[in-house]
Amino acid sequence: MLTDVSDDLPRGLRPTTTTSIPKDCHASPFDLRLQVGGGSLRYARHIGARVIATAGSPAKRDLLRALGVEHVLNSRDLSFAHDVRKLTGGGVDVVLNSLAGEAIGRGLECLRLGDRFVELGKRDIYANSPLLLRPFRNNLSYHAVDITRLIADTPAEAAAAFATVTGRITDGTYRPLPHRAYLAGRVAEALSSLRHSRHLGKVVVTFSGTEPVEVHQRADHAPLDPAATYLISGGLSGLGAATARHLVDRGARHLALIGRRGAGSPEASALLEDLDRQGADAVAHAADVTDRQVITRIVREAAEQGRPVRGIVHAAMQLDDAPLDELTPDRIRRVLAAKVHGARILDEVSRDCELDFFVAYSSVAALVGNLHQAPYAAANLYLESLMRRRRAEGRPGLALAWGGISTPATSPAR
Repeated sequence: MLTDVSDDLPRGLRPTTTTSIPKDCHASPFDLRLQVGGGSLRYARHIGARVIATAGSPAKRDLLRALGVEHVLNSRDLSFAHDVRKLTGGGVDVVLNSLAGEAIGRGLECLRLGDRFVELGKRDIYANSPLLLRPFRNNLSYHAVDITRLIADTPAEAAAAFATVTGRITDGTYRPLPHRAYLAGRVAEALSSLRHSRHLGKVVVTFSGTEPVEVHQRADHAPLDPAATYLISGGLSGLGAATARHLVDRGARHLALIGRRGAGSPEASALLEDLDRQGADAVAHAADVTDRQVITRIVREAAEQGRPVRGIVHAAMQLDDAPLDELTPDRIRRVLAAKVHGARILDEVSRDCELDFFVAYSSVAALVGNLHQAPYAAANLYLESLMRRRRAEGRPGLALAWGGISTPATSPAR
C-alpha cells in the first residue's frame, strides 16, 4: 500500500464498501465510466453540471438512470454523437471518454467549438493508434489522463485530492458506488465477471476468517526428454537461439535448428559452441521452414535415429514494415510465408509425432495491431487461431504473444 496517498476509512463504512472510493472519487473530475464514472457523476452533479452518459448494457444504463442521469445513451451504437448534439442544441463542453477505436472520433463530434476532450482509456494510447485531426479544426483540446500515473508521479497532489474526497464521503456529499463482494475462494468467478463486463459498479475480493482459501503451489518444471529431438524454426538467431539455450538448460540434448542460412547465420557459430559445451547435439539446418520436403525429412530422420521429435517451437519470422499503400503482393507474401505457411507445414508434418508441446511465437500486434505492420499482425493472428484449433483437436498448442523486445538474442524464452 502507498502510505503517502492513503487515509483513514470514512466513519460508518465497511472496508468492502470503501474499496470503491479511492479510484472512483479521486478520479471523479476525469471519467464517466461505470466503475470510475459513478464518482464522476457525483462530482459533476456537485458542481451543477448537466450530465449525458453512455453505457454498453441495459442493466448499466438502468443503473445510471437510478443514479439520477436524465439522458442515458447506448455506447455500443455510434450514433450517440448525433443524439448528444440534438439533446444539447450543438454539443457539450467536456467529453470524458473511456471508449476505444472509432468511438473516440464520435466523442470529438460531441464537442462545441473550443471545448475539451479528456481521454481516460489506455488501449489506443498504448497501441499507438492514429487519431484523425479534422475535428480539431474547431479549436478543440485533447487531454490524456492516466490516474494510476498521476498517483505514482505526483503523490502529494494525489494525497491532497484523496483527503478532500474522504471528507466529502464523511459529510455525505459523495456516497460509495454499488459493489459486489466475492470471497477469495471465488476469485476466478470475480475475474470472469470483470472480463465479460457482467458487473455493475465495483468487484471486490475479500477474505473470511472461517473459509479457507485453496492455494495451488506451482509445480516444478519437468525436465525435457534427453532422448528426444526438439525442433526450433528460426532457431539460429534472436528468440529462437535464446529458446535453444533454454531448452538445453531444461534437459534437452538433441536440437534441430532451422534457419535459412544454417550454420552461416551470424549468431550460429557462438550458439552451436555454447550448446556443445553443455553436452547438447544441436544440428543447424540451412532450410526454409516453408519447404515441406525438408521439414518432412528432418522429422523422419529424427525418428529413424531413435530420437523422435517431441517438441516444436516456431520462432521463424520475416519483417517488412511499410504503410499499406506501399506494400506489394510479393512483400505481403514474404511476411506471411515464414509464420503462416511455416506454421501450417510444421502442424501437418508433425501430426504423427507424439508432441509434448507445440509453441508458436506470436506478438501482441495480433491483438492491438501495430503501425506499418498489417501483414505481420495478420500472420500472428493466424498463429493464435492455429493453436486454438490444435487445442480443440486435443493436441498441444500454445501461441505466446511477445511484447516489445529490445534485445531478442539474449531474451529468456520462458
